[in-house]
Amino acid sequence: MAPNSSSRTSGEVQKKKYEFKVKVYQPRDSVITEITQQKNLLAVYRIFLMVFLALCINFLFRNCFYGEGLTSSFALVFQSFKNIHMALAGWFVAFLSTVWLYYGFKCWAIGRTRIIPNSFVSQVWNTLWLTSYAFHFLAVLNIPVVFTYRYNLGFASSVAVGMEAMRLLMKSYSVVRSNVPRLTTSNLMKEFPKFSHYMYFLFSPAMVYRDSYPRSKHPIRWRFVGGLMAELVAIILLYSIIFERGYIHDLKNFGLTTYRWTDIVTIILENCLYSIFAFVMTFYLVLHVSQNICAEILQFSDKLFYEDWWTSSSYSRYYRTWNVVVHDWLYNYVYKDTYEILCPGNKFIAKQLVFLLSALFHEYISTIALGFYLPIFMIFFFGFGNYLSYHKFSSSFVGNLFLLYSLTLGSSIMFTTAIMEHYCRTNSVQEEMTISNFFTPKLFTCISY
Repeated sequence: MAPNSSSRTSGEVQKKKYEFKVKVYQPRDSVITEITQQKNLLAVYRIFLMVFLALCINFLFRNCFYGEGLTSSFALVFQSFKNIHMALAGWFVAFLSTVWLYYGFKCWAIGRTRIIPNSFVSQVWNTLWLTSYAFHFLAVLNIPVVFTYRYNLGFASSVAVGMEAMRLLMKSYSVVRSNVPRLTTSNLMKEFPKFSHYMYFLFSPAMVYRDSYPRSKHPIRWRFVGGLMAELVAIILLYSIIFERGYIHDLKNFGLTTYRWTDIVTIILENCLYSIFAFVMTFYLVLHVSQNICAEILQFSDKLFYEDWWTSSSYSRYYRTWNVVVHDWLYNYVYKDTYEILCPGNKFIAKQLVFLLSALFHEYISTIALGFYLPIFMIFFFGFGNYLSYHKFSSSFVGNLFLLYSLTLGSSIMFTTAIMEHYCRTNSVQEEMTISNFFTPKLFTCISY
């Protein structure tokens, strides 16, 4: 009896040890919204605003009097958002496909209530709709590809439609994954989500499906939304300034003139300041501005889209706090399901699958936008980032310093590599685009040793 009792006690302890957290949505503001209410931190925010205005004034003055005029200052913006109307059309097609998925899912649910459970007909019915869902998934993934290359979308336009396609697929999977278990258990259609709630979930800044979400009691603050929209436009302009004055200025002749490895390293190190600006702006635009606009309009009151990742002293904490929205989805539908169903009890495989899927999602979007394949995210995210997530520093100060600088340096390397590959392909002798050329990097042929 003693060994059995000990074993049972050990099993109970282990069960508690690996108990998964349940995502609970509750009313709360974003971290930056809260800290900017403090006087001293608000001053820091205004310093960043001053730096932005100084860069804009300097850039516009130089282009007006020493460049090609005022219009050249916005040339990169216009080029990046080329054919944005067709990107919106691509999003609408992906959105309609996701709406139709609701009716297909409902048709499956109704049909299975009229079929004998666990029968041959039930298996055929389930297989048919599972196959249809797989085709839907592949079709939505293909929409950004078709629209990008058929209508020659700019970089930002193709990134936008690619990100939206991924967002809609993650949303629809969340709905299906959350509702299938209880529909197969209860066999009652009253458990099926209403169409109005499905539509709200598609637009809400939440990735984990729930039957209800906390809503704001106050009316929509349109002045707050307007301020965020102004910040969105300002960030886009600042992106143009940073890349045009930094990376593009240094690399636009790549493929025409000889670059040595020492020149490339110098460009990477000198542009680290620009890379940290771009890195922080990406975070602020995607996870603060855009999400808060969406949340305010939909009166979605849980605005914890990120945590204080800048205070992290390890990559493991950084990955958990950088993008809480996507982390929740990966945690609930990839890590948890892998640990409990696919590879029971194996935390290593579950974590590796999370890193792999996240890297592939990023590669999918960047490959469509760039027009060629460059394994940037597989190397830096699935490779170095994955490896570093297992290491911690004894000193939080050293760990935080290493994290921030490595993110800055890594971003600079990624920006430099992608831009070099772009100019190497456009400035060098044009080759017919084949599968081999698409997946083979060319930048190493344009560097002198």
